Amino acid sequence: MSSVVVQELVAGAWSPGERRQAAELYTPFERVRRIVTPSHGTWKDAGALMATIARRRPDLRSKLRAGLLNDILIALTARTIGAAVLTRNRADFENIQSYTPFRLEVV
Repeated sequence: MSSVVVQELVAGAWSPGERRQAAELYTPFERVRRIVTPSHGTWKDAGALMATIARRRPDLRSKLRAGLLNDILIALTARTIGAAVLTRNRADFENIQSYTPFRLEVV
């Protein structure tokens, strides 16, 4: 589990019920110490990739600010540890994959 995903879950959980639901998803990973956090190098690579995408796809500049950074961090962190990204967000992750290789499984 990525710490970036945990941040997204916590940020999106507004009600007590939603917070419990989010915690049910990430707590088992915390318990067994299976949370992966982006390294300094991953953050630098994410910044470089964001700049590349912004240059090549000006139409995505607002999306870069609005959340694509999290998806880039997830993809680069997964690549670093040799893991696949499992997601329903086909469009964003396939867009990222067109710039940098990583394993992707759309569920």
